[in-house]
Amino acid sequence: MARIWGETDDAEEAAKYSFEKHLEKILNEQSSIHIDDLLKKMWGGYNLLTNYQSILEGINHLAKDGKIVFYDKIISSVTVMTLDKNGLEEKTVWDLIHSEKEIEEKKEIMRRYNQINPLV
Repeated sequence: MARIWGETDDAEEAAKYSFEKHLEKILNEQSSIHIDDLLKKMWGGYNLLTNYQSILEGINHLAKDGKIVFYDKIISSVTVMTLDKNGLEEKTVWDLIHSEKEIEEKKEIMRRYNQINPLV
């Protein structure tokens, strides 16, 4: 079977990550997008079979991960209601993932700092 994302595993992971970031940016700008419009935005109007396959593969992967909804050729972000100090707020799954990563990065910085300077 031919690889549609890249020749190596690293290239494949980079391509998938890039696709996810691009789709996230598009869905932040507009709430939903038709698959045909997504093809035009991502590949500049020309549609090769491998481009179409990689987009469908990426969409199916993100739908399985629970990050997007793909129904009737319309793609939209999954949103979650959260309760915080401001009350109920609707956030996309990507926003929650980014805030989690930010917290983990800050925890790692604090851990490393405590290793360097344990008296503080």
